[in-house]
Amino acid sequence: MTYYVDYSAHFSAPALKAGFSYRTCPEPVRQVLARSLDLDPEGLIVPHQMHSNRVLWVDRPGPAGEADGVFTRNRNAVCSIQVADCLPILLYHPDGVIGAVHAGWRGLAGGILPAALTRLREQGLEPSSVEAVIGPSICGRHFEIGEEIRDRFPPEFVQEQQGRLQVDLKGMARAHLQQEGVPHRQIYVDPACTWEETGRYFSYRREGQEAGRMIGIIGWRNPGV
Repeated sequence: MTYYVDYSAHFSAPALKAGFSYRTCPEPVRQVLARSLDLDPEGLIVPHQMHSNRVLWVDRPGPAGEADGVFTRNRNAVCSIQVADCLPILLYHPDGVIGAVHAGWRGLAGGILPAALTRLREQGLEPSSVEAVIGPSICGRHFEIGEEIRDRFPPEFVQEQQGRLQVDLKGMARAHLQQEGVPHRQIYVDPACTWEETGRYFSYRREGQEAGRMIGIIGWRNPGV
């Protein structure tokens, strides 16, 4: 049985492995997903997510502190994030850098993707070389907001349907990446909607507090496999 969707082919580095778990993936999900992708589960980097725009460089596996995005140059490390409607964004730069970003509406509105690309620029890495995958997340027709936060989103990603405000978070994320210099052709957006695909994905908006979490990871193939 397949427990995940494999995004490895969307990156140009042959040794790079990336994936996103289905809700059927058994516990412990991070470790199972890592092994399924020929990644070392001992290499997992696990940030304490807080719906922020904080992105960290991390040198070693293990807990990474409070952040919603992590980058590493460590070939033995595996970047990971967890989501249930929010956007899992996996990043690669050919200078040997990988990263993972958890982008909910607060993070997107707060500029987490510009912050992530700024972290790369600070290391002399140009966004024009970045390759990105935006994984399964809630689609615009199911992500509704109240009028009180409408002005936190660019108007081109907000539409009104039958008196309800809906936001296209995937489109917003892609636009932020492009505005920061990532070419359109180097961004893959998975069209899957976590709210709609009940049997495959958890959805916080659909299931509430009972919703589980999916895991997005990216890393280098375990040389011992």
